[in-house]
Amino acid sequence: MVDEGFLTPEQLSEALVVQNESGRPLGAIFVELGFVSAGAVANALAEQHGGLLKTEFGVSAGLHALPGGATRQASAAAALDPGDARIKELESQLHAVLTERNAFAQKLNEQASRLSEAAHAHQAEVKRVTDAAAAHIAKLDAELEAALAGGEQQQNEEATAAEVARVTDAATAHIAKLEAEAQAALTDRDERISELQREVAELREQGERRQQEQATVGQDELQARLSEKAQAHEAEIAHVTAAAAARIAELEAELGSALAGQDEPAADEPAGGRAHLLFIPSASGYALIEFPGADPPSGTLLDVDGVNYVVRRVGASPFPGSRLRCVFLEPV
Repeated sequence: MVDEGFLTPEQLSEALVVQNESGRPLGAIFVELGFVSAGAVANALAEQHGGLLKTEFGVSAGLHALPGGATRQASAAAALDPGDARIKELESQLHAVLTERNAFAQKLNEQASRLSEAAHAHQAEVKRVTDAAAAHIAKLDAELEAALAGGEQQQNEEATAAEVARVTDAATAHIAKLEAEAQAALTDRDERISELQREVAELREQGERRQQEQATVGQDELQARLSEKAQAHEAEIAHVTAAAAARIAELEAELGSALAGQDEPAADEPAGGRAHLLFIPSASGYALIEFPGADPPSGTLLDVDGVNYVVRRVGASPFPGSRLRCVFLEPV
C-alpha cells in the first residue's frame, strides 16, 4: 500500500509500533488511525492473496481498482470511458461513508449500553434505600414495643405510634415517587435511542439507494450532506445523554435527602430564602453552585457562564441537614 501511494512510510512505521504494543491486525490499525478506509484494506488483502474480493458494490481485483491505485491499463480505460470511472470513484467514496456510518451506529449502541448500566445502578440504589427504610421502620417498631412493655404512659405511646406511622407513610410515598420518575426517565431514554437507531437505519438505506441509482452528485456535496446528518445525530445523542445523566443525578440527590430525612423528622422547609444552590446539569454529570438571591419562579431564564438555562423548579437542598433551597436548572 506504500508503493501504491495509499500510505506514507511514516504512517506505516506508526502503525507497526501500535501493532507491536497491542498485537492487533495491521489492517484494523490502519483504519482506526484514519490512514485508509476499510475497503482499501480489504482490497489490498485480496490483491496480496491473488484473489477477487466480492463486496456489496461488485467484484474488486485489489488496490488497482481503488482511486489512486490505477494501473496504466486502468488509466487508459478511464480515459476511454470517464463516466464509468467517475461512477466507480463515487461508489468507492460511498462505501467509505457507509463504513463510517456503521462505526457511528456501533458507538450509538455502546452509548445505549452505558445508559442501561447507569439505570441498573440507579435501580440497585433504590433497592438499597428501600431496604434501609424497612430496617429503620423495624427498629422504630421494636422501640415502640419496648416502650409499651416498660409501661410508659398512654399519651407517649400514641405519640410514638403516630411518629412511626408518619415516617413510614412519608418514606413509602417518596420511594414510590422516585421509582416512578426513574422508570419514566428510562422509558423516555429507551424510546429516544430506538428512534435514533431507526434514523441511522434509514440513512444507511438512503446510502444504499444512492449507490444503486449511481448518483452523479459531486464528492464535496455528498460528504457535506452526510456529515451534516451525522453531526445532527451526534448532537442529539449528546443532548439525550446529558438529560439522562442530569435526571439520574437529580434522583440520586433526592434519594440521599430522603434517606437522611428518615433518621430524624425533617423541619418544615422555608417558603423562600435569600441563599440558594444552583443544580447545573452537563454531559459529564452535574455541578452545585451557591449564590445569594430571592427564589426565581419556574420558567425564569438564567445565564450561567455564558450558557442559557431555564428554572425547572425550586426545592430542598440535596445535602442532608442543609437549610439552603436548590434551584434545578435545565439547558435551553
